[in-house]
Amino acid sequence: RPYNVKSYAFLFMCIKILEVKIMNNFRKLLSCIIVLCLVLSATIVPAGAVNLQKQAEISIAEISDRAQSFITARKGNAFNIERYKELVDEYGSVIAYCYFLEPAGYIIIDTNAEVTEAAFENTASYRALVSQNDEIYYGGPLNYFTKESQEYNDIVTNEKMQKDAAVECIKNFDETVRLAKQEKAVSNFAAETRSTITTNKLPGTLRKYSYNTGVICGSTAAAIMLMYYRDNIDSWVVPSWHDTATGESLIELIRPQINGDPPQGAVCSDVVRGLNYYFRWRGISNKYSSKWTSGGVNETTYNAIKSLINSKRPAEILINQHPTYKNHFVVAHGVEKEIHGSTYYFVYAGDGWGSNDILISFRYLRQYAYIVG
Repeated sequence: RPYNVKSYAFLFMCIKILEVKIMNNFRKLLSCIIVLCLVLSATIVPAGAVNLQKQAEISIAEISDRAQSFITARKGNAFNIERYKELVDEYGSVIAYCYFLEPAGYIIIDTNAEVTEAAFENTASYRALVSQNDEIYYGGPLNYFTKESQEYNDIVTNEKMQKDAAVECIKNFDETVRLAKQEKAVSNFAAETRSTITTNKLPGTLRKYSYNTGVICGSTAAAIMLMYYRDNIDSWVVPSWHDTATGESLIELIRPQINGDPPQGAVCSDVVRGLNYYFRWRGISNKYSSKWTSGGVNETTYNAIKSLINSKRPAEILINQHPTYKNHFVVAHGVEKEIHGSTYYFVYAGDGWGSNDILISFRYLRQYAYIVG
């Protein structure tokens, strides 16, 4: 056919009109798809985030139920909850709850409803906590502070702490709780839920030494271990002239090798060095030595310490691990495994402040030292 300019122009115009309509419809379709994706993304939550949502819903009633079930499983009706006090972080936000017991004792539970520490006796910690009217800042097991201006005060030892050191301690506890929150879903903490508990303890008792100036807990705990050997395993380990009521003589002997002179914070490698020095000094290094290892909240660490306990050997536990703030050592003379929805591990410990049988969660166990031989 002959070339027709008008026909081709009309056809071109039709194509352009059709193209505009298609593009408009495509834009509408694309907008609908984007809106739909946004709606779905608001309702779809990763598995880990679901855990966090569930954990955030734990109420004070559920936490109180956990406290009651913890008591009932161990003491029946012999102890009652008198009241509770909120423990806070550096901003004043609640990070744990301290339940005071009658006739004496306490249980501290974090916002995940996990028991951090507990005692069913009139310990130094209990006396310091129950008598305190001011806000208590919590840095994990056996670390409690009040604040005046920019200065923090350890309410058990009356040690003055710089703000940075105390805040770092509190943040360390907060971070541990946050990581634990991501690990597992919420258990059923109802008071009527029965717990299954397995406990292993040393025969005999630990010395209740309290000669501890605030930074020599590593030396105090090491002396308690050595005296357990003298009292229950081998009396030759500690000579009679170092067998004193306060433990001061033995503690001061090993303190320079563990905590230094002047004394400062220690870790388990320092404890091992001090104990091995002591065995050489005593002339028994051919029979006894010391080792240390890292640990945590797991079955492997539980079984390792349980094996020591079943072999009639105590362990020196480091429950914080930072040389510039509030390291604290305790002496484990027992372990406990509790199944209450989830599995929980605890050590029974001498606190170095004159009390034994402090229950401390394995979640705060960083390292432990022990004697071989």
